Amino acid sequence: MRIAVIPSVLAALAVLASGTFVRAQGLDADALLARAVALHQAGDTLGAIENYEAALEKEPGRLEARSNLGAAYAQLGRYAEAIENYQKVLAQRPEIHPVRFNLALAFYKASRLPEAAAELERVVAQDPSNLRAILVLADCRTQLGQD
Repeated sequence: MRIAVIPSVLAALAVLASGTFVRAQGLDADALLARAVALHQAGDTLGAIENYEAALEKEPGRLEARSNLGAAYAQLGRYAEAIENYQKVLAQRPEIHPVRFNLALAFYKASRLPEAAAELERVVAQDPSNLRAILVLADCRTQLGQD
């Protein structure tokens, strides 16, 4: 009897196995981050998360890893975790407006509209030409019953 194996199942198993192997090999934070980015770009969000977290275990201050981890969590609809990671980035570097916009979107998608609106106000104040931020802010205000 032959068993058919779904390619995505194989990929998931490979990522789980390789993630453990990567940690066992003692890769540095740069290598883990590079691996995480490659997995993320390839659509392997869970594998990316594992590697972003491993990179952050080695170097907790890696803002790129922390921001990308937030994006990966947001992709999975895990908005509380995305928000937490974005806020950690902004606590260290409040001027990174793309992260602030991503934080606002995570609040918006989590139906935390007052917080989304507040972050979007900051984004629009810094970049009045950011049409996406303006439109999401307008929707927040409409849903909150504000002009």
